[in-house]
Amino acid sequence: MLKKLLLFVAGLTLCVSLFAENIGVAILPAIDRDNEVDRAYKFSIRQYIVTGITTVHGYEAYDRINLGTVLDEQKFQRDGMVKAADIKKIGEMTGAQYVLIIEVMLFPKNPDVILVSAQFEDVETARIIQSATSNVHVTDEELLEQECISLAQKLLGVSRNTRPSASVSTSTPTPTPKTSQQVVTVKTAPSGTSSSRQFDIGDEYSFPDGTRGIVFFKSDDGHGLVVSLDEGNNLKWDNNRRTTDIMDIENESEENIQTELYQFKTSWGRGYEQTNSILNELSENGAAANWCRSLGEGWYCPSAAELLYLFKVANKRGEIDEVLNSCGVKGFSGWYWSSSEYNRGEAWNLNNRGRLCSENKDEKISVRAVRAF
Repeated sequence: MLKKLLLFVAGLTLCVSLFAENIGVAILPAIDRDNEVDRAYKFSIRQYIVTGITTVHGYEAYDRINLGTVLDEQKFQRDGMVKAADIKKIGEMTGAQYVLIIEVMLFPKNPDVILVSAQFEDVETARIIQSATSNVHVTDEELLEQECISLAQKLLGVSRNTRPSASVSTSTPTPTPKTSQQVVTVKTAPSGTSSSRQFDIGDEYSFPDGTRGIVFFKSDDGHGLVVSLDEGNNLKWDNNRRTTDIMDIENESEENIQTELYQFKTSWGRGYEQTNSILNELSENGAAANWCRSLGEGWYCPSAAELLYLFKVANKRGEIDEVLNSCGVKGFSGWYWSSSEYNRGEAWNLNNRGRLCSENKDEKISVRAVRAF
């Protein structure tokens, strides 16, 4: 069965209609930056996601998109980069209003599990309007199909408890006009007061205390994370001559951090407690953590996984950089401290391309604060 499926989908790039008003979505080949996922699995994952979308009543599928005329497919597979102009050209070439981008990564220590990330982007603005992630089990074809369909349902806002059917009109999500972006309403502001504010990734968010940041992550419950407009520079992680191993912070390996990234929807916010632990033990000698907290209560030094998400997911094509520049401040550049420890003498830092490195705590580098809302 799998071979027949591969013969059917090989060489095809599919389009589907995202909403019942025949709004088209071009589905690009699955990105595999590390080239570790079997090609058959990539094709199957994409096809099952398409199935999950098109089996909802009112949806159609299109095919035969010649991506080679728009972008370098090999480069696209290596870095997942699609310029805003390329996304617009795909829309013009296909008549699609949205592009679906799928990325796959092997799960650490378990080659039978693959992390799948998918997001809808508007072809005119290149902004993300909806995203979802899931861990799928590729050795069980039936389970793989169910998990990919569930991922598609999350993208469309359909209940995962009911498999969509083309014959059941009540399964169709409410059509969304092209001129408006899909947004989430914040039910409770950080101060505990009620707020009807709507936001999306890349939006500027103002807190009740007057501080501001840029949204780079949003969870299913309407909360998320912002990154500070400003950054601290030339700061040590630990100013002590003899560095301290923070008792309440577990030393982490790179593999641990990658696992946190794959489980980000449940692991985010860890940096807040780590920052508190640093300040409790180091006080004013925790220079990077102190700078973050100096912005106000609630601001903290992000964990390594939170920085990794910021640089490799939210800002992978420079989207957050552009927003920061539009606010009159500089984007990300160079290396940034996280609140995660590697050992007594070293802590984790990342560069703005998402590269992880353990560094001596007395090195002077930059830091950006984050805050939950």
